[in-house]
Amino acid sequence: LNVGDTETILRRVSAYVREREAKLTQSRAEKEYQELEECTFRPKITPQKQMRPPSPVVVRGLGRHLELQEAAKRQRAEQEEREAKVFIRHPSPSPRQHYTIPQPFNLTHEDRDTRYSARKMQTQEFVMTQKAKECTFAPQTNHGANKKLLDSILSQCDDDDNC
Repeated sequence: LNVGDTETILRRVSAYVREREAKLTQSRAEKEYQELEECTFRPKITPQKQMRPPSPVVVRGLGRHLELQEAAKRQRAEQEEREAKVFIRHPSPSPRQHYTIPQPFNLTHEDRDTRYSARKMQTQEFVMTQKAKECTFAPQTNHGANKKLLDSILSQCDDDDNC
């Protein structure tokens, strides 16, 4: 063996791998065949009768459905034709154009919308302040009295420095 001859070594290794794979495949096939020979079940197969071609399937309402589809298609075509005639979707590019091409209306304007939203915010703030003015209830709890007492004691201790 020449270690420097990598081509020969590669060929020998790949040949060895192929032979090994072939042996493994052969042994698996033999093992499977032996397992199948142990099976005792032999089905009795009878020749099947010649099948007639299936008769056409009748779907009730198919004719009416197709008829309605055709009518809808026809109505859409007529509608498009009327719209093309009335709205002149594809005008001829002639220099003497004496008619107006209708376009959809734009009834909303951006600055009007911003003014509306600003006014809405002002109204909401006004309503909130009015509701806050109506809230006059101020509960007196023990916690508030205790806090005042502690604050007064602590402030006396700070003043006297001899607590």
